[in-house]
Amino acid sequence: MTTTIFNKSLIAATIALATGQVHAAAFQLNEHSASGLGRAYAGEAAIADNASVLARNPAAMTTFDKMAVSVSGTYIKPDVDVD
Repeated sequence: MTTTIFNKSLIAATIALATGQVHAAAFQLNEHSASGLGRAYAGEAAIADNASVLARNPAAMTTFDKMAVSVSGTYIKPDVDVD
């Protein structure tokens, strides 16, 4: 009985680890800031113009001399028509 529980746990752990890097086909949101989206992610980790740079480069927090907050929003309206 202990072997059965161990085998099930091993299978579950293997599946969880194997699917950790799976992404949806052709759809991934990789946005951390509106300014980064405007630059098409060029220099995203090096340009410390707002607080969202910390998502890519935590060492950039040393460039700020005061507290900073970065807020942006994304709205997705999927609409598919197949004829």
